[in-house]
Amino acid sequence: MKKKTQRVMTLVLILLIAAVAANRFIIQPLNRLISTTYYPVSYEEIPEESVTVETPEVYELMYILAYLGGYGGLGVRSEAYLEDVQQWFSGMEHHRAVSMIREFFSRGSLYDLGFSFALGIDDGSLYSRGNYSVEEIFEARSLAFETIENFIEESRYEEFYQKHHDFYHQMHAQFLGIVPLDDVRQWLEQHFSARHDLYRVLISPMASSKQYAYLFRDWWRRVHEIIVALPPVHPQLIGEHEQDRITYEEMEALASLEAFTELAYGYAGPATDGFINRAGIQEVFSHEVTWFTGVGYGLPTQVFNEYLVWTAYILYCEDRYSPKTVEMIHSAVSEIMKRRGFVIFDEFALEVLDLRRNHGDDFSLEKSYSDMLAAARRISTEENQP
Repeated sequence: MKKKTQRVMTLVLILLIAAVAANRFIIQPLNRLISTTYYPVSYEEIPEESVTVETPEVYELMYILAYLGGYGGLGVRSEAYLEDVQQWFSGMEHHRAVSMIREFFSRGSLYDLGFSFALGIDDGSLYSRGNYSVEEIFEARSLAFETIENFIEESRYEEFYQKHHDFYHQMHAQFLGIVPLDDVRQWLEQHFSARHDLYRVLISPMASSKQYAYLFRDWWRRVHEIIVALPPVHPQLIGEHEQDRITYEEMEALASLEAFTELAYGYAGPATDGFINRAGIQEVFSHEVTWFTGVGYGLPTQVFNEYLVWTAYILYCEDRYSPKTVEMIHSAVSEIMKRRGFVIFDEFALEVLDLRRNHGDDFSLEKSYSDMLAAARRISTEENQP
């Protein structure tokens, strides 16, 4: 039992490192509210599948360029794939496209690089994929299409991508087989009023600590789409389960954490923005030393959303898993949050857990904003007493 506990905590540490890396390399340069990131798009045809998982061709290319440029905040979750990348693109490290991406990162623009999912390649040329219009984003960031197209040609990137088509498909199937996206969606819709017609999950084997979300709206057809960038399921998690070192439930719970929290921002963000006493959140969570001692969250509402979303995952686990698994997740989330600088996460989470127990079946997170704010105010007062 002791050895199993140590192995589980090793997996927790992996998640912790990923979260810290995401905060240092992604959230810190962002300093923006996810809920206000809307880009108008036009859907000529609404896709039949409401949930899709994919590795878009240009999206993957961008992260290969990032790797060649020496960007260290991404990580890799497939050593065999990494070897293929190293061999195939050997000698391309000095291409202008790699230097261009390196400059892009130096300006803290990793988040915007994710918009490359909206581009496709047709016979070596870049084009916008159907519903999205993002050329201006790349033009504004000085990402020249011609330079990228030259890299595609010289490296034979399209051939590389096609060679790994089956690998990408297996990675998607594995993710969908372990992470219960439909259940996550249903749970979030029970607790928040926001609705998203389409979920698009982007997965790259080249990026283990990169997670973020976009919200797209077609104002004319009232279609909402949430697009989430996530890493694949960690191979060590799968290996631990295959060797009977952790249960399937424990594997699922750990593997779902990143997906849940990123999707939850698409629900919590609009709820926070629409809260009638948003000024109260601004007031209470402006006490940075009390609530947050890290870097990268410049607005009180951002700090509040982090507390809310990660507490929500504990609630979700309580509804789905055994007490033993919930205890493991609660401990892991607590450690992750405190190391990221959310220093009184335990106090806040316990207050929300008590609210849920007191309200029973009538409880929902969005309906409890006033109660959560009152609890946060009490915590803040107690923390600031001499």
